[in-house]
Amino acid sequence: MDLSADVNGTIKSGAGMYEYDKEATVEASDKKGGHFSHWADANGNVLSAENPYTFIVKKDISIQARFEEYAFPMSINGLNYDLTRTAHVAVVNKDNKGYDGNAALVIPDIIAYDSMRFVVVGIADGAFQGNKRIASVTFGYEMKEVGEGAFLGCSSLASVSIPSSVKSWKPKTFRECTSLKSVTFEKGVTSIWEEAFFGCSSLVSVTIPYDVARIESRAFSACSKLQEIVLQWPYSDIGVVGDDAFSGVSANCRVYILKGTEGGYEWHRSGATWQGILVASANYVIAARAKEPAMGRVIGGGDREIYYAETTLTAEAAEGYHFTKWTNAEGDTLSDVNPYAFVVVEDMTIWAHFAINTYRVTLSARDHGKIKPIGDSSYPYGTEVTLKAEADTGFYFAKWTSAEGRFLSANNPYTFAVKEDADIQAHFALGSGHQVNVIAIGNGTIKSGSGVYTHESYASLEVSAHTGYRFVKWTNAAGDILSTDNPCRLLVAGDMDVWAVFEKMNYTLRVSAGANGSADGSGSGLYKDYMKATAVADDGYHFVNWANAKGDNVSVNNPYEFPLVNDTELTAVFGEGYRDRVKVTVLSSGGGRALGGGEYDYGTPVKLTAVANSGYSFTGWIRDGLQVSVEDEYEFMPDEGSKESSYLALFTKWLTGNGLLPPVAEAGASYADGLLRLVNLEDCMITVTAATGRKVLQLKAGSNDELYVAALPAGIYILNAAGGKGRYVTKFVVRQ
Repeated sequence: MDLSADVNGTIKSGAGMYEYDKEATVEASDKKGGHFSHWADANGNVLSAENPYTFIVKKDISIQARFEEYAFPMSINGLNYDLTRTAHVAVVNKDNKGYDGNAALVIPDIIAYDSMRFVVVGIADGAFQGNKRIASVTFGYEMKEVGEGAFLGCSSLASVSIPSSVKSWKPKTFRECTSLKSVTFEKGVTSIWEEAFFGCSSLVSVTIPYDVARIESRAFSACSKLQEIVLQWPYSDIGVVGDDAFSGVSANCRVYILKGTEGGYEWHRSGATWQGILVASANYVIAARAKEPAMGRVIGGGDREIYYAETTLTAEAAEGYHFTKWTNAEGDTLSDVNPYAFVVVEDMTIWAHFAINTYRVTLSARDHGKIKPIGDSSYPYGTEVTLKAEADTGFYFAKWTSAEGRFLSANNPYTFAVKEDADIQAHFALGSGHQVNVIAIGNGTIKSGSGVYTHESYASLEVSAHTGYRFVKWTNAAGDILSTDNPCRLLVAGDMDVWAVFEKMNYTLRVSAGANGSADGSGSGLYKDYMKATAVADDGYHFVNWANAKGDNVSVNNPYEFPLVNDTELTAVFGEGYRDRVKVTVLSSGGGRALGGGEYDYGTPVKLTAVANSGYSFTGWIRDGLQVSVEDEYEFMPDEGSKESSYLALFTKWLTGNGLLPPVAEAGASYADGLLRLVNLEDCMITVTAATGRKVLQLKAGSNDELYVAALPAGIYILNAAGGKGRYVTKFVVRQ
């Protein structure tokens, strides 16, 4: 019999020769720092933990005495460990109940002592029991075992993350941690151990991952505030749940399962339960919308619909429309019933379809006249229809009424929008009647009033002002005020012209500065008056942009010049630090405005705008004496490295003939029958603008006598020709 011992002990007796079937006794002695563990054969199999060890000899045998090193305690970085030198492992020992270090406790993977590294593999039973300092705990990834009640009664512990590396959790680890609110199980955690979170009375929600296959008895018992168990199992019995695992949780607690797994929980109309707790369905999305939003809207649906619950959608048609049907996202018809009730079993997109109403307009002319168009017709809702009454000889048109005699209009022609079935009658009277002409002096639209009226009848006049204007008064041809009411009724005693007078609205501009700068430009002006806001940054800051009252970016131009079209608030926004920028200056030659000047970042587009005054036309942008564009809106990128650039907007008064261009041969332009003829303008850039300044045509003349097809509506136009010899500007009129 061969005997040996590992480094922590020696053989005391027992080695030698023995007869078959004779009794033998072996004994080993500890060395300092170690203690006997067991006897093992040559293959490492444990034979006995007795010392001395007596047995019957049956064959030749080699036996080794195994010893374990005594672990020694050591405090390292505020935690107490038991260290084992030979195995190079450490265990957080039971002497940590008074731990007062960082409230966010982190158990390290490895610690160092006496030039040696120790892997932290465990936490002893009751290691931190009753500690009031620890608020959260993070385990190292070398941790293999956590002892019973290791954190029991840690009253400040609020959150913990459970790693998958720990293979052995003893019972009651976090029992009665009354402040614990957050528990996270990492991927790979397969079980939740006995009484793990028993009595954690602040725990409101817990998620059970798919990987968890076992929940031991009383794991979450007495968690009295637990409201939400998020269960990521596809069906209810995929894992094993111990007795009373969730006993004593809140009566309002619900189990939330994955969307689409209701069938795995035997779901029915009255719901389902798991471990005696009601199962709450996932939230399903019913996206219900009108296919054409202008035609109507849908009430109902949303993103919190419950599985197997009945929901109702209601379609409300806009004025002039009616509901037709419901379809799904693929266009399949679901129903033509409104409201539409159905049971939710999946996410759905549902469209409500509407159609425009059609109405019948019936026309009739009383004696002594007729109506055009002739006959009755049907029209879609909102269609504008124009009727014209023609009186017989010796008679005149008097008015339009409904079939019931309700007055509609004295206008002839009469235009109205179809919004319902209508029966319209034209009335005529003997004689010529009195002609009333209602005229708007710009910036407004006549709604009613013009027509032929009987003597001493009343004309109903109404106008609507254009944007930026307001109605002021009605006057006669001599300018005398007839009324300031709108609408108004005027007594007709003879032929008369009535003028509607408007004036521009007055608006206010309020300019202010945010922190780190100043701004000015506040004031008031009439509609479309040009206003200028200027910002100055404090030292160490730069101007960023102008923001409106909602905080939206309005412009990065500084100064910022613009037409005032409503009450406006501007705030200058500044940023910290100096920014290298290029300054763009814009000037006008007179006859218009040049806009867009200011400071710009390199790489940011610059947009310049030229606005011609009445009687002038824009001819081009000039930089350093050279024309760079003939576009009234000129956009470009600032030159890299350039600190400042200046642009001049040229405007020219309307002229006729060759006042600015004295070529050898007389230049000329004419328009007739949809053709524009250019004479002696070869290689010139030709721009044609309407009287309003709007550009309608741009081309380059290819020869000294060319014809171009140009379908222009009636109006006044300005032709501008720019070439190497100068400019030619002329005005021409296109008639119907």
